Amino acid sequence: MVAQPSELPAASRNLTDELSSLSRITWFAVLNLAGSLLGVVAAVVIVYSSFAAGAGFFPGAIYATIHAPSGPTAQQVQAIVSMFQYMITLLPLVSLLALVSLVLLWTGFRKLSKTGASGFSLPSKFTLVSVVGAALATPGMIVFSSSMIPLIASLAQPGGTSPGGVLGPLLAGLALVVIGVILELIGVIGGQILGLWRVGERYGQTTLKVGAILTIVPLLSIAAPILVIVGISGAKQRALQPQPTGQ
Repeated sequence: MVAQPSELPAASRNLTDELSSLSRITWFAVLNLAGSLLGVVAAVVIVYSSFAAGAGFFPGAIYATIHAPSGPTAQQVQAIVSMFQYMITLLPLVSLLALVSLVLLWTGFRKLSKTGASGFSLPSKFTLVSVVGAALATPGMIVFSSSMIPLIASLAQPGGTSPGGVLGPLLAGLALVVIGVILELIGVIGGQILGLWRVGERYGQTTLKVGAILTIVPLLSIAAPILVIVGISGAKQRALQPQPTGQ
């Protein structure tokens, strides 16, 4: 009876891990695209609610509406409250999708680094910074938006003042959002963009490099995940091709 090998040869193990890493990056792009589309929907709903309140989009305009000489109408107050209710529901979902996608990207870069692919250790560490940022921003958005609802309702009353116990959570939530966004931005530049660029470089996929650059381009960034999905598909095909000795 011929003994069966207890494990795959090293080359096969590396290829398996390599393809698994690329698959995680693909799923990162899929969830990132879903989050971007949900973000667009959230932005449209929130801006529409703000304009329905006659407050425009800017916080200063909302403040002016609440403190107008005649006071805000009941419809305006309801519209502003609805805007923050949408924020409580939609924005954390966007942030949660971003968090899960970044975890996949981080583990993908980390696994690539462990297969012997040089240059992915630093992007994996910076992507972890993005993960921490998203983890802070998500509860921050919920706390901030939840605190704004009683604050708006109170200020809209004649001679209204800030209700006790609201400003603390409001500022805490805002602080979490600001810190989270800063960490995410640092992680995107040093982790997501650099890492995807290096994946494109390793597998000769220009599409991936373009997708990495578009990540920080306003409006065009929504196309970045699509380019990443296409680029990773090409990278997988390249990984399955026989490699020269020593590569």
